[in-house]
Amino acid sequence: MKPARVVLVEDERIVALHLQQQLKTLGYEIAGSAASGAAALKHIIQERPDIVLMDIHIEGDMDGIETAARIPADLGVPVVYLTAYSEESTLDRARSTNPYGYLIKPYSDRELHATIQMALERRQVELALRISEDRFRSIFGAISEGIFISDADTGAVVEVNAPGSAMFGYEPGELIGRGLGQLSAGIEPYTETEVVDRVHRAISTRAIQRFDWRCRTKPGDLTWAELSIRIAPIGGRDMVVTVAHDLTERHTIEEQLRQVQKIEAIGQLTGGIAHDFNNLLGVIIGNLDLLRDARPDDKELAELSGDALDAALRGADLTRQLLAFARRQPLQPQKIDLNQLVEGTMRLLKRVLGENIEVTTSYEDETCVAFADRAQLEAALTNLCTNARDAMPKGGALTINCGCRQFDSDSAPMHPGMGPGRYVVIEVTDTGVGMNDEVKARVFEPFYTTKERDKGTGLGLSMVFGFLK
Repeated sequence: MKPARVVLVEDERIVALHLQQQLKTLGYEIAGSAASGAAALKHIIQERPDIVLMDIHIEGDMDGIETAARIPADLGVPVVYLTAYSEESTLDRARSTNPYGYLIKPYSDRELHATIQMALERRQVELALRISEDRFRSIFGAISEGIFISDADTGAVVEVNAPGSAMFGYEPGELIGRGLGQLSAGIEPYTETEVVDRVHRAISTRAIQRFDWRCRTKPGDLTWAELSIRIAPIGGRDMVVTVAHDLTERHTIEEQLRQVQKIEAIGQLTGGIAHDFNNLLGVIIGNLDLLRDARPDDKELAELSGDALDAALRGADLTRQLLAFARRQPLQPQKIDLNQLVEGTMRLLKRVLGENIEVTTSYEDETCVAFADRAQLEAALTNLCTNARDAMPKGGALTINCGCRQFDSDSAPMHPGMGPGRYVVIEVTDTGVGMNDEVKARVFEPFYTTKERDKGTGLGLSMVFGFLK
């Protein structure tokens, strides 16, 4: 093992020579000797010794304390002060430089060796701790999951990594001092109390507590996370370590899948009923026609049969809408220039929409061709626009944008069955009242409507849904 290298700073020549002899006898290597602060700094920077023995009272432009304070911090050289006497104010200055020890003159070889060894061992421990902390910081920052370290007594967050704070829309420093449970959605059982109870359970059982948690981000959005809470000793005391895995995307896909399955079930039921009802209407309409033709001179019969026939035809229109939702309507797909279709449809709709609705159309590409049923696509666009009109009773703006998009595996929208590829996109945007979560959850169900009685059938968006599927 190589001997420790020492820089000696002592302005008394005889004392310095004696100290050098002591160090050599004890097996240390003299890396430099100086009688002034400037010369000492030069030796320390050039030689990068393992330790510096610094006389507090040296002559010149700066004493030993000021010299020690000017040693570059990145060198990490431990300093042991040598002194024969010192007043309290001088010792206070010395302590401010965080020395690794003091030697009171005169001292024996044993005292000198013990002090140097303790300083070197302390330095080794500090280096090991720094390496360990740097390694922890590196891992702590590199992990993609959110990690929160909280005080077990108060529940306050004392440390959080960047992914953890970003998951909830905060800067890292903004979460320090807050309880993680304060981010709860406030919806049973996703409350602050639930998180606190899980922490207490982790403390009492020393077992990991893992559960799905609905929380609220800084902007106010609701999101999902899986929390894994455990107790770990850090710095000699129990701390709460929480790992948060973002589940928002998974929950969104699961909810969309549930909605699709629900609509599929409703569609199967609706399609079966509409199909059978359509057959019955066919018989009714045929017999009404025959009855009217059989008694052409009976005006009262003609009027009654005409009213019945009109009602039956409206019923037939209704069943066609239901069949469109259930995807049992026969389609006649063809190549369509969507730009031309949108432009033509909007010319017809402007009068229906009214003068208080400002309509704007935009086209991202000169040609945007799709393979679809023209009549059904026009009906879908018409339904979207009339719904937008109804959402803006006092007027507003309606914008239709048409374009082609290329989606890869990362950018494709989260819709079951929709993968990467090239798509045409029609966006209908309005400045109306919008929809809350409850309405959005049921918006495609047939006969579900937020409009007043006799203001709508609740089949418009259902038809759009069925056609697009």
